Amino acid sequence: MPMLRRVLLLLLLAAATHHVFVWLAQRAVLFPGAHSGAPWCRAPAEAVTVIAGGSRALLVPARGSADGPAPLVVYGHGNAELAEDFFLLPEPYTAAGFHVLVLEYRGYGDVPGSPSEDALVADSVALIEAACARPDVDGERVVYHGRSLGGAVLGTVAGRRAPAGLVLEAAFSSVPSMARGMLVPAYLLRDRFDVVEAIRGGRFPVLLLHGLADEVVPPREADAIASALPPARLTRCSAPGVGHFDSWMERAPDRLTAFARSAVAP
Repeated sequence: MPMLRRVLLLLLLAAATHHVFVWLAQRAVLFPGAHSGAPWCRAPAEAVTVIAGGSRALLVPARGSADGPAPLVVYGHGNAELAEDFFLLPEPYTAAGFHVLVLEYRGYGDVPGSPSEDALVADSVALIEAACARPDVDGERVVYHGRSLGGAVLGTVAGRRAPAGLVLEAAFSSVPSMARGMLVPAYLLRDRFDVVEAIRGGRFPVLLLHGLADEVVPPREADAIASALPPARLTRCSAPGVGHFDSWMERAPDRLTAFARSAVAP
């Protein structure tokens, strides 16, 4: 019996240590790009900084002249990236007549604070509302494009402020779904980003882009998102040999702009 008690005590101690480590370290794993301290330095000259909530975003204007307010694409980047990595990437959208709002997350770059689901979602809603209040932006024609963590952020935002269309690029269905593959119990998770639940009841179309060679977010996550949507709302594109760090903005710009135009069409 004394040996059995010692074994049980060691197992309980190991479990407690594991739980404490997961509780303390999970946000460092989910938000590895936070607290880099890097200021913006590559913003296009014609772009405008939007400040709202606890963060900021860069509004890259549509190219050419317009008869009235232009539609908007809201872009959310991945968890180990920074907004300024994408300031020059939205050219297909701006050439197609869209303004592009590139979100930064609380705690990323030189934005103060610490990231969390509640903070990122609230900040994103505030930044979108601030951009849509501008006279040159058509707030009724807004498309969200989220990559990886950005898909989780904007997918969750879509449950609160519905877009005209949603692009999910290399996105996961929820944090608990990803955590299961890491043997982390759901009850320990502080952030959930349940994209499936957020978009299930919406009426907006969804473009789902996922590489079959994605080494970070398994393709089964795209399957979980797709299974929650009726065929009438879903356009899905998978590609062999495309990994997590391959940009669909560079690989399939025509597909993205065609979807965005269709989503905001009268």
